[in-house]
Amino acid sequence: MADWTQYNDAQKAAWNSINRIEAAERVLVPILRKALSKRTLTPEMRQVMPEGCETLLDVFHRDHTINFMRMGSFLRLGATLERFVRAYYMEKVQLTTTAELREDLTALGGGFEPFVFRSFYLSPARSHPTVVDLYARRLGINLGDKVGFSSVQEYFIHRALYVHKNGQVDDEYLDQIAALLGKDERDRIEAAIMSVSPVEHVEDAHAYWFEPIDKNLQHYIDRAMRFVLSLHR
Repeated sequence: MADWTQYNDAQKAAWNSINRIEAAERVLVPILRKALSKRTLTPEMRQVMPEGCETLLDVFHRDHTINFMRMGSFLRLGATLERFVRAYYMEKVQLTTTAELREDLTALGGGFEPFVFRSFYLSPARSHPTVVDLYARRLGINLGDKVGFSSVQEYFIHRALYVHKNGQVDDEYLDQIAALLGKDERDRIEAAIMSVSPVEHVEDAHAYWFEPIDKNLQHYIDRAMRFVLSLHR
């Protein structure tokens, strides 16, 4: 780990929070899976559990219980990043209260409001300024050049899906994926959803999309850490 004197308080707090999220993923989740794998279903339990399940781990995978549990860590990562970009900005501009922050943003003009720290990418459906715009204008920092930031933006598209849609894919989510990651990725996700729910329109599938949690959470944790430490004190 680098010398902490080169980082400010906001970076230290964010790194500690992300480190605890990583610990939960690396330590607690494997312990849970191992314990569940040893719980064989009794004949009575098999009568009410999904067909083909042999252990509680099979059941928890089949009905997405583990991913719903891990969603808490996934969402906590976003809360940490939102708090970080706000605290880092306030330290750099030397603000101490929310009232001072509100006055600072109002004085900037351009529609900046305190919720700007929750906007990491420009949505095709909205036109309000983002934290990228704020950092460029007020701090002279191009967040797009920072290590890990593209993955952070990608993460927040997925996070919105879980916060607002409980993980069920719709056109708005697919449009955001296409805008940031390209049409091929949009089509891949849509095809995956349609393959398990044969309907004419993706919004009628009512299918959960847990790949960002199941396969990519550790990647987002790593990139979030890199992003936090990429900013100068």
